Amino acid sequence: MKEMMIAILMFLFPVVNPVVMNMVTDSPPLSVSAEKKSAAVKQEVITIIGDSLTVAVSKSLKQMKNKKIYIDAKVGRQMNELSSVFQTMKKNNKLGSKLVIALGTNGPFRIADVQAVINIARKSGVDSFYVVNVCMQRSWQNTVNQSLSRLVQKNKKDTQLIDWYQVSKDQKSYFVADGVHLSKEGQAAFVRLIQKSIA
Repeated sequence: MKEMMIAILMFLFPVVNPVVMNMVTDSPPLSVSAEKKSAAVKQEVITIIGDSLTVAVSKSLKQMKNKKIYIDAKVGRQMNELSSVFQTMKKNNKLGSKLVIALGTNGPFRIADVQAVINIARKSGVDSFYVVNVCMQRSWQNTVNQSLSRLVQKNKKDTQLIDWYQVSKDQKSYFVADGVHLSKEGQAAFVRLIQKSIA
């Protein structure tokens, strides 16, 4: 009789399994398409400011997975133009969390001028800086590279040197006859180095 009463009660008032309950109420896993959309939202934005070397490889530099890359490069550009170019890119909403400065080919510069841009960029949301040094048959090569090294040392918490000089100094095939601009092989190496550094 007692067993029959228990059976009736269990029929009338079933016990809910807490494990099953959790399985029902938990959010379903994201579909493949939803995961792709989520990845697209998290796409990293990178800003690159450069001279003629960057002009030649702009298309290749932009081919990075999950990166949105804005490039402003011009033949003959010197470092003293950095501030105005930066301000223009900021105004046009082309400023990313990473800023790559690939200038110095066309002459030496004042460290204070670049430092001023870095200071403003930090306040504008940039959290990582990269400066590309130079390798070329020009009298100011060492002056430019020394200045860039000092700049990195002053800002080593968030600034990295992309050492193009070290990579290319013994590679004659990377350069065309003027000893400054890059051959197809050199362009490929230049792109690989920058992409690896900012990945």
